[in-house]
Amino acid sequence: MKTLTAWFARVTMNAKVAAGRFPDPVAAIVILAGLVITASIVAGCVSSANAQAAAPACSVGTLNGVYGFQRSGQTPQGPLTAVGIGTFDGLGNLTGSHQTISRSGAFSVSVGNAPTYSVNSDCTGTLIDANGVAFGQFVIVHDGNEVLGMSLNPGNNVAIHFERLADLK
Repeated sequence: MKTLTAWFARVTMNAKVAAGRFPDPVAAIVILAGLVITASIVAGCVSSANAQAAAPACSVGTLNGVYGFQRSGQTPQGPLTAVGIGTFDGLGNLTGSHQTISRSGAFSVSVGNAPTYSVNSDCTGTLIDANGVAFGQFVIVHDGNEVLGMSLNPGNNVAIHFERLADLK
């Protein structure tokens, strides 16, 4: 927008100087500077308004549905890769979770983990185990259709990605 405004001002100024309306080049520069500053202020206000409109507003209800997930990274037991499915109930519970896990190439299946979760209004959240210990941090993206997270367990360097498969009815 600044470039277009500056170009328009320059063309207008050149036409006025050529027509003899601005015999003083200093006056022409002052007017051009005023136009550029005005355009910058307007562009800044538009950008600020757009940023405020995009502010997220999340709650536990944002996560509501069946999600597929993938975990991958390093643990004290070696490399970890897992895929699974779980249901966020919109009330702070992650139920029906089951996953296939590979730790250092040894495969296993895990069924029935039922952590709870909390969500902040800025769309960040925490996964909490049955003992009340936070074991994961996450951020909700794409209106709750995806969740990006990481393990908080000491010695772990594990990322998790949830993607909504279906809404709860």
